Amino acid sequence: MKLKILARLLGLLPLAALAAQEPQAGVKKPEVEKTAGVAKTPLCAGSDDTVALQSMLNHGNPQMTVVEIPATPTGCRISGPLIVHSNTHVIQNGLLTLSGYVWPSPAATQRGMYTLEDGTQNVIIEGSGTLDGGHPNYQTFASGCCMGGIVSGGPAIGAYDVEVEDITIRGLTIRHIPQWPIELDGAKRVLIDGVTAHDSVNTLAVGHGSSDVIVNNLRVYNIADICFSFYRGVENALISNSVVNQCNGGGISVFSDWPACVGDPQFSKNVVINNNIAYGRNAAHGVGGIDVNGLGTSGESNESTAVTFNLAHSHNSQGVGMTPARHGLIAGNMTSEQGLNNYANGVNLLGAKGVLVSGNSSFNQGEGSTTGLGLNVSTLPASPLTPLPICGSSVPALPAVTVERVSILDNYFYDSATSPTMLHALISGNPVPVVVAGNTYAPMIGAVDVISYATGSHNADNDAQP
Repeated sequence: MKLKILARLLGLLPLAALAAQEPQAGVKKPEVEKTAGVAKTPLCAGSDDTVALQSMLNHGNPQMTVVEIPATPTGCRISGPLIVHSNTHVIQNGLLTLSGYVWPSPAATQRGMYTLEDGTQNVIIEGSGTLDGGHPNYQTFASGCCMGGIVSGGPAIGAYDVEVEDITIRGLTIRHIPQWPIELDGAKRVLIDGVTAHDSVNTLAVGHGSSDVIVNNLRVYNIADICFSFYRGVENALISNSVVNQCNGGGISVFSDWPACVGDPQFSKNVVINNNIAYGRNAAHGVGGIDVNGLGTSGESNESTAVTFNLAHSHNSQGVGMTPARHGLIAGNMTSEQGLNNYANGVNLLGAKGVLVSGNSSFNQGEGSTTGLGLNVSTLPASPLTPLPICGSSVPALPAVTVERVSILDNYFYDSATSPTMLHALISGNPVPVVVAGNTYAPMIGAVDVISYATGSHNADNDAQP
């Protein structure tokens, strides 16, 4: 070493050559070639590259390390999950295909082609490449059986205490996945941006105790479930600027089901759904375009959700729904041509409390029928509610029942079809406390307003339009 230093002093060696011969302290070199913190890819010319790719991901560095999976003529193939550790920046610009994976037994497991182990922090997975689950006949697979795309929270499905943090997924195409294209559970500070997903079985989802989530610029289609969902307990989350269509379960949802007790953390709050397009094509494509859905049988609900400036059309049942929800905003949306089932709604409110519905446009609901509805608002009926124990107690109970007025202001209901299909603009299934004012209507097949106004309601003059 002294000779090398002397040679440098005499100008015989460049600084870069001297540094390259000194190992960096605290950095474990992977077995493959590594230069300046970048782990180089194997050729990906064989039938199974799982071991080689995993060795790159097992870099062991405490600082961010880039793992490149570039395009190759044949792409890379894996036969099992790739485990992604903390401080890893995966750049995938080529094809990564799942091939030869043996489904686990029992089937109720959750793994991904990229799997974030519990406690993982500071991960970026991005690029122009494609994740291919290897099963283009995706609808023939049973839900929950197989391998996902990018997953945290495995192997148990529905874990809350995963504690993965600072996760970015950007730019990839994810297809032919026989489970979730993306399923992030227990994740904090998440960015999903510019991802395309299609022809897969389960929903793209962020859920189970996740928080501080931004989802932007998605393109999702041909999913046998909901296109995208904030699922079972998400807080402080946004989805925006996305186009979702032709998904069997619907477009975009804030979805909560299966509560164990009253006060269960699976109910979401502080969620914004803004400036998206959700549309279907036929009767198989979704209950609704945008659905904020709690569990009606217990009476609990999602809270503080804003659905603003979206376009939802050609769905099975409704354009925008809150069923049930508390303290919500539905504003500036356009819904049209729902109605592949009878009595389809532009906006559907069931068990909504303290919700403002304002500045929305509802056109030509009831496509293919004469039973379209502009806006339906109803309370949860008492009889179907199922008592659940209060969390931490074995005593069966129902949530405290509160009655808060729903305000329906300055909306526009119109039917321009040659053969009109909208039966009513406003309707309720039972008496509800509402404020109705400033709405504009075109003539309907039936009466414009058939709401049953409960005590405490206020109905101001509205503008009829010929």
